[in-house]
Amino acid sequence: MTAKNIHVEVRFHEGGFFSNFNKVTTFLRDTTDNVVKITWNLQGQPWGAFAYNCGEVFSKLFKEYNTGEKFDETIVLENYTSTEFTGKNVCSKYNENSWRESFNKTLSFFQPQPLLKDYIQRVDSLFEGKEVIGILKRNCLLKCEQPSGEMPTFERYFSQIDSIFNDDMFLYLSIDNVYDLNQFIKKYKRCIYNPKCRRSNTDLNIEPHFIPGNIMDAIYTYIEVYSLSKCKYFIHPVSNMATAVLYHNPAIQSTFL
Repeated sequence: MTAKNIHVEVRFHEGGFFSNFNKVTTFLRDTTDNVVKITWNLQGQPWGAFAYNCGEVFSKLFKEYNTGEKFDETIVLENYTSTEFTGKNVCSKYNENSWRESFNKTLSFFQPQPLLKDYIQRVDSLFEGKEVIGILKRNCLLKCEQPSGEMPTFERYFSQIDSIFNDDMFLYLSIDNVYDLNQFIKKYKRCIYNPKCRRSNTDLNIEPHFIPGNIMDAIYTYIEVYSLSKCKYFIHPVSNMATAVLYHNPAIQSTFL
């Protein structure tokens, strides 16, 4: 069958920023058609997992992809076309590297707008010359996504960090609550984090991405993943953010807890 030229209109589903992002990369990875245009139509919501109350979200971060070619069909992408790389299903992939490159190739469809590009350049400058361990620790309410039904403990994080960390290294902390963030800072001192990210007080509070936000919160969410992808090592639970980190940097040395 001859591949068609297609236009993809992407709409949001009730999920976080990277649940929606990974939905797109999954489609782009798997389609046998030629994607010649992508229109972003992910409307931020006043509440819920996609609580960016700012109109359309992705077009403020990424340019519209358009080769200028005529297309044969418009496809509306609202839900995952395959759930192999989301939720509990993805944990079996975390110890494999083979899938990361094919997802990495889809990032060429996401060209940053000037505001996002400025933050990307800041991260590149910040990480230059540093050896960094990336830490992703999520809200306790996300235990439903973990194969064990529980989030990793401090002890598991600390044990893994201690097996790598030395006095010349830094931690990058992507931690969504203030209490846990401070435990890592107190123990390891040499820590980098974004103080402007949405955080709850503890991991028992509401998930931070349910707190109504704006376009800067969406930018900071993307920058969390981009920053983690600049690390040499990465320690994480099951998360759509973790999945995105692994294909943003296929060479990253990851440990799934």
